[in-house]
Amino acid sequence: ASAFVSHNGEMIHALRPDVKLGVGSVFKLAVLAELKKDIAAEKRSWTDTVALKETDRSLPTGYLQDWPVGAPLNLYTLAALMISKSDNTATDMLMDVVGRDRVAKALDLETVLKTRDFFQLKANPLEANAWRSNDAQRRRHQLEMLATLPLPPVEAVQTPRNPDVEWPVSTSHLCKLMEELGEDEIAAIEPGFATSGFWDHVTYKGGSTTGVLNLTHRVTKGEDAWCVSLTWNSDSGQSPTAINEIAASLLAALREEAKGQQ
Repeated sequence: ASAFVSHNGEMIHALRPDVKLGVGSVFKLAVLAELKKDIAAEKRSWTDTVALKETDRSLPTGYLQDWPVGAPLNLYTLAALMISKSDNTATDMLMDVVGRDRVAKALDLETVLKTRDFFQLKANPLEANAWRSNDAQRRRHQLEMLATLPLPPVEAVQTPRNPDVEWPVSTSHLCKLMEELGEDEIAAIEPGFATSGFWDHVTYKGGSTTGVLNLTHRVTKGEDAWCVSLTWNSDSGQSPTAINEIAASLLAALREEAKGQQ
């Protein structure tokens, strides 16, 4: 387990905050952050359109895996689906737009999986074992090979947690990404477990795969901002209810703290 709670960017509570554990779809915050840099630099526009390719298709969660090849989608729609609905196909399309290496750097990783790569490795134990032992250069070659394989069926990827086939990111780093995004409107579409009606602004991303859970929230009140990131990895399974309750309790405590500062 790992936990990180910050106030205006400064840590106030933590449990192994710098340990890199699997965080599932929360890695998508880095894809959004890199895309926003391109938008801010006027290298791209939210209305730029990308056509869906067969090789973009990933497995759920999401909707776009069922859309027809050639469907035109603008960058804003892809980003909104990636964060609010955790659309895996939208994520992989945006990783091609901004570049895999940039996303890896934003996550402090040597190499980073697309979601389709993740499912290929989950479905192929021999490839997963090779991934574990390969160095960064060999992993890049392996990713090129995996891209040529057909998408596996959903039942083939329902395998136990493999800590080497994941997106290992620390909770402190996830809060750093949240602070970078700030009061982002796309990250605010889904509020998570923050109490609606009290906070001025809420951004959120959650992630889960077999044996992996992460919940990362950023909430603001007036000039104050708090980030709460919780990760739980387990080989024997875990209870989403438990981590959800912990996140809700922490956010409730921060709400009381914020009330006391008014």
